[in-house]
Amino acid sequence: DGNDPVCYQFNGEDAYVDLSSDDRGVVDQVSVSAWVKTTDDKRQFIVCKYYSEEDKGYFLAVDDGKALIGGRNGSGAFFQCYSSAVINDGKWHHLVGIIDGNNWEIWVDCSLDNTLQSPNATTLLTNSHPMTIGNWPEGEGLGNGRFFNGLIDEIRVYNKPLVMDDILLL
Repeated sequence: DGNDPVCYQFNGEDAYVDLSSDDRGVVDQVSVSAWVKTTDDKRQFIVCKYYSEEDKGYFLAVDDGKALIGGRNGSGAFFQCYSSAVINDGKWHHLVGIIDGNNWEIWVDCSLDNTLQSPNATTLLTNSHPMTIGNWPEGEGLGNGRFFNGLIDEIRVYNKPLVMDDILLL
């Protein structure tokens, strides 16, 4: 719940965790959950398994102080579902991003904040890029890797869409 004294601390410049290119059973549905604390308003990545050149993958991020789930699903299009809630207030926030078919959801502090419907249900999320915590490895030319600046705790990735009862237990 973000109160664990042992969490990942990122400096926004070069710190991140590389978790290898294993897809962890994620093929066409994913839920990404994390507790985050930041005051930065730049675009920064929390969990990333995204590779634009393969047109596949997903990420949980913060941009302009708002949480978002984004990525590509093999359709040639790029999708981002932003929260309306501002989360860069220096307080702990629980975020969950869900991709299920053409439904994209962002949850903030156990409440569904926003949804996006993509025009097709093709959801191919597997790719050859590593999963990372705290940056986007492909983003070197677009903002120095988009490194996270703050604290991240209790990261979980599921190969299914979570429902409200699941989210309330996290």
